Amino acid sequence: MSTTQPRPLIAALPRPDDADAPEQFLLRLRSIIGEILPCDGDTRISASENATWVLILNQLHDAFLVTFSFNDVWNAQPERVKLVEACLDTIESILKRVDGALIARKEVPGSKDLPRKLFFALFTLCHTLDLYADTDITPRDGVSMPESLRESACRTAILMLRRMGGSHAPTGDEPMWKILRIIIEELLSLSHDMINSTLPLTFPFAASPFCKPRLQHINSDASQERVKMIFSSQAEVPRFLSLIVDITMNAIHPTTLCDWFLFDLEQKIHENVQQAFDYCLSMSSAARSKALTKILSVLPFQVLKRTDRISPLLNLPFRLLRQRLMAGPSTGWDVVDNFFLEAQNLPGLSKAEFIEILSFIREKTPEGHRQ
Repeated sequence: MSTTQPRPLIAALPRPDDADAPEQFLLRLRSIIGEILPCDGDTRISASENATWVLILNQLHDAFLVTFSFNDVWNAQPERVKLVEACLDTIESILKRVDGALIARKEVPGSKDLPRKLFFALFTLCHTLDLYADTDITPRDGVSMPESLRESACRTAILMLRRMGGSHAPTGDEPMWKILRIIIEELLSLSHDMINSTLPLTFPFAASPFCKPRLQHINSDASQERVKMIFSSQAEVPRFLSLIVDITMNAIHPTTLCDWFLFDLEQKIHENVQQAFDYCLSMSSAARSKALTKILSVLPFQVLKRTDRISPLLNLPFRLLRQRLMAGPSTGWDVVDNFFLEAQNLPGLSKAEFIEILSFIREKTPEGHRQ
């Protein structure tokens, strides 16, 4: 595998809020991949002797600070959508191709906190895009839909964590695996605080990583320039919990180079999956179906079957199926119905589970229709 060094940036990226932006910003972003990253997709790029890549990622993080919020109308902001899409494409390309792109550089102010701040910018973007899930958007040529952009943001966030878990390289005073631990632990703490809040959640509220308390009530007219992860209704909570499950599970499965340093986190992540599933299953809102099926879709059942002990996560599909049967005919379960019809590699029912399902069906079947 060949390695090459990038040419220095011809000029710093323009600020996305300058007079010529976002057009100039978009042009410069798109030129990075073709101008600086080699066309050969198998070529790895070393960042050991220059700060170019850290500088670019640092600048791209700043671009997220002026991105859209949920209150904006999607079809009225096509340039902002394209801006975010170009940012994600560039970040993903750098993470895939550049070795050590997240390592702090003394030459780049603010790069010491780059892994944390860039990840949570991506994570916040995922949450913001999830808020569009139930909004009617008219498709436009050349403009991505919220779901597509959300998948790109989530994929990039997961890739970032896996790159950190696959590197022993230090960044400043902390090795990458330690920063990865801190990020995952903060995600789990956010989920725990939301599920186990001692007080009823009062809407709207904001979720703020690395703040105490993490959940804070805000005024409905609070500026979203300062507070990004805002929750306006109970229906938004299941999506958020399933987002955390998606990112944390995919960060550690398949295992990474630094798996030994993250071994104890696996159990905590699995416990969070169970708690998030229980929370969503107990809700009555329509949003729970998408969250529950999302949680099940990211679980590595084939891996869980091979563990030394029986994982309680293997029981989750049966629990959702049982809840679905108890609900009877209902359009509110269409998402769950389609999931079970299309899902592959789900664990089979145990004998006890099969008997329970069969007994339930017999109870609901009129005597004249039993055979």
